[in-house]
Amino acid sequence: LEHWENLSGQFPDNTDFALSLAMNLLLLGDVEIAAAEAQRVLKMDPENIMAANMLADIAEFSNKPEKAAVELRKRIDTMEDKATKSVFLLRLAALLNELNKVNPAEYPLTRAIAVSGEAVDANPLYTSARLFMGELLAADRQYSAARGVFEYVLKEHNRDSRRAKIGLFEICIATRQLDEAEKWLKDMLTRFDPYDPYRYYHMARLEFERGNYAAG
Repeated sequence: LEHWENLSGQFPDNTDFALSLAMNLLLLGDVEIAAAEAQRVLKMDPENIMAANMLADIAEFSNKPEKAAVELRKRIDTMEDKATKSVFLLRLAALLNELNKVNPAEYPLTRAIAVSGEAVDANPLYTSARLFMGELLAADRQYSAARGVFEYVLKEHNRDSRRAKIGLFEICIATRQLDEAEKWLKDMLTRFDPYDPYRYYHMARLEFERGNYAAG
């Protein structure tokens, strides 16, 4: 710690030294001082990803997820690089999804969905953001929209995306399209791992939905 304090004192405009100091302070539990140092870095370099992540981490893991969401939104609104912005928007969407589980009235899923949509708009090639948007839409029972997202991923991004196929399987289960659900399940087992330990879970769910309780 003393080493980085000395370097940061000698070179106060060096963001690398300031970040190293902030990380060491955080490891030692000096959270407030670490946050102040990260804030100082962002004043010098508003696009600094590590500093922005650190502040979000501090807020999120200090049992202040609401503060983390506000902090992230502020940082995102100052970002110019679209790829970087998309990464942080996905993180914000994930955080809003967690807040929805605790306080759905204040944080409806539609907020997380909207932010995941922003992430996709900022970087249309960011597959993880698109998949997460699909999963949020499915969780919000917007099945038609979710299906469109997963099918787009399979067509334009990765025809073997397991997340997209699981999403389609879940939509088919929810909408009682059980023959199609079986098709997606067989496709996953054929193209991926036929010995996937979760295969029995998915098979059991399918048979349960069909009313074959003994088979499930």
